[in-house]
Amino acid sequence: MDTQTFNILYKETEQALLDNRVKDALTGLKGMLYDADNYMLICEFESIQNDYNMMLQFMATGGNDPKRGEILKNIMQRSFTLLDRTKRNFRLKAGRDLFAQTLRSLHNEEADDITILRSKVDEQCMRLYETRNRRSYNGQAQDISNLECEIFTTYDQLFNNIWTSDILKNDEANSLKALIEEQEEEHRPLLISAVMLSLWEAFDAHKFRILLHFCEDEHQETRTRALTAAVWVYIKFYAKIQHHDDLLLGLSLWKQNPTIVRELALLQKQFFLSLETARAEKKMQDEILPDLMKSKRYQRTKLGFEEIDTDLANALNGTSENTDKLSKEDKRLAQNMQKIMKMIQKGIDVNWATFSALKTYPFFRELPHWFVPFNTRRAEVRSIFYSEKEHLNPMRSVMLENGNFCDSDKYSLCLMLQQIMPEQRNLILEQFNPKMEGEEGESLLNNLTARTKTAEDIYRSHLEDLYRFFNLFAYRSEFTDAFSFDILFANYSHLDEIVSTSAYMHDMAKFLTNLGYYNDAILYWERIQKLEGANAELLQQLALCHSKNKNLSKAIICLQQADLLTPDNEWILNHLQNCYSELGRFDMALPCLLKLEQMNPDNHHIISETGFCLMQLNRFEEAANRFYKLEYMEQRILQAQRAIAWCALKMNKLEQAEKYYKKITEESGKAKWEDYLNAGHTAWIQGNLPKAITFYRQYVELYLKQNPSKNDWLAAFNDDIPELISHGISRHDICLVRDMLYPNEMNS
Repeated sequence: MDTQTFNILYKETEQALLDNRVKDALTGLKGMLYDADNYMLICEFESIQNDYNMMLQFMATGGNDPKRGEILKNIMQRSFTLLDRTKRNFRLKAGRDLFAQTLRSLHNEEADDITILRSKVDEQCMRLYETRNRRSYNGQAQDISNLECEIFTTYDQLFNNIWTSDILKNDEANSLKALIEEQEEEHRPLLISAVMLSLWEAFDAHKFRILLHFCEDEHQETRTRALTAAVWVYIKFYAKIQHHDDLLLGLSLWKQNPTIVRELALLQKQFFLSLETARAEKKMQDEILPDLMKSKRYQRTKLGFEEIDTDLANALNGTSENTDKLSKEDKRLAQNMQKIMKMIQKGIDVNWATFSALKTYPFFRELPHWFVPFNTRRAEVRSIFYSEKEHLNPMRSVMLENGNFCDSDKYSLCLMLQQIMPEQRNLILEQFNPKMEGEEGESLLNNLTARTKTAEDIYRSHLEDLYRFFNLFAYRSEFTDAFSFDILFANYSHLDEIVSTSAYMHDMAKFLTNLGYYNDAILYWERIQKLEGANAELLQQLALCHSKNKNLSKAIICLQQADLLTPDNEWILNHLQNCYSELGRFDMALPCLLKLEQMNPDNHHIISETGFCLMQLNRFEEAANRFYKLEYMEQRILQAQRAIAWCALKMNKLEQAEKYYKKITEESGKAKWEDYLNAGHTAWIQGNLPKAITFYRQYVELYLKQNPSKNDWLAAFNDDIPELISHGISRHDICLVRDMLYPNEMNS
């Protein structure tokens, strides 16, 4: 059987089991095992088939077995297990992906199994311990380095063995759990990730129980890996896990553990922040970095900038009250740096754009290396931190540890440094080794060393590592991207039951709204409304989410209800008029604007919006009065002059219109093609056709200059034909003038 046929049959059989079509699933399994050449798998299939047929026969005779449901669940579990073992057997024989290659390599070369590797790593760690504790340290540096390399290699082998391991039996699961528990804290996270990837290949109830066990581990790194893995495996295999009552019970017990409940909330947020990576990268690459590179102020020095004045320094950290004093370039620089700082404060990954290009080193060709916690003693990076005599540079180590880098990026940075000339490398490394001596240097080092990572920091770092793995690993196409699943906990019953307290729902609703996930935010806001009833603030948030989703009718309903609860609220009135305006209901928008105008008689934005709304309702006299006021206030002058000119034209006040179009086209120096078009209309209606044609040609020239690839330059002119006709200009004259406007190259 070829791979494509096998995969199709696997998916059909799996779906049959998920749909509780056991007979169809057994038929599919029989076909998959036709040339499996595996006696144990065939025996298990026959056993499942016999048990199922006996159950059906007993039921057909009228027998009432109170344990029938449990028996069926057991048959389903065994069928799922057999299905995945059959797939593993097929991949061992015919697979070409990394998993199959690794599995064959371990199988064909009779590599050490997990039990042997367990003894091996114990023996290596003991030798390392003894070597480090010898009284005479001279000459032992190389021995220590070699032993550490052996240990790291053994852990890589352990990772691959766990990743490719078969579905476990009970005693094998106990052995694996004991193996992980025996390891030093620095090595446990790697093995937990191996369990996760093994589950990613095929669901195994025993391995999932191992994850549940380590979700309560006291060590933060281990617990972070286990909880993240357990949640994602639960999401991926949601339907399969429903057949395992003991696993569902284990998940429900999380609710009794305040630490897990708290960290699930952290994890949920970090899932969404990880999805922001792509948007953050686009913003960095398209907007922020190009602007920074253009800035003369931006220098890649120790502090990131050349010496800067106080106003710019304050602007960079958002504390300046005198930003108007800054040059245009400095304002732009400050704005860009503040954008980066805000993203960092939110927990968004801003390092992706920089480090994604540094994942092509041979180090990252090995699967385990995407999951190893950063360790300064690894052979690949140790020269950055240790002298030939094994003296650690503490400042470099601590500065890197306290940087905003995930483990994968720390390795990338060190590997990059090792590729450059020693002189340049030392210069760069000095950035991680401030020249502070005496009490000042010791105090800085002590402060950095004492700074402990929070649970939020560790979850963020781990999720960033996972995001890089699923998006940058050379064999990433062979792994189902964990970030492609629906990650909202509210859509999964057991997770939702654990976290959904009132405080959590409020927090998540605000978080998702601020991040722009409006559909998910609406789910929480509506839940809160059902539980606590409606209030003005909640209705405003719901309205905001609906309007962002362009569901304006629902937004208006929420805003109307909010207006009843808190009448004449400026926020509500403003958003209400925006929704009405977007729907073209300017008659409904106007009362809101008039109320806002009464509350804020000198607010130029409200005056302007009211004027434009009145123009849409053909109340040009009232509209013009608003724009005269703006002009008098010296606010939005050019915008006001355009509106006054158009209102004058609509009211047939042609001299007034001509006066304002002259101001726009001759005096402002900021005329748009629309201004020349409307000035042409005004001149023609006044009877000055040559002047009108001059304006029209300026309109065409400017339009084509701004839109060189477009051929619709006459569309705007054509849209205004009814206006010209309403002022008495004949249709045939319009056609003749329009033909005069064709550019020379079009006439040739």
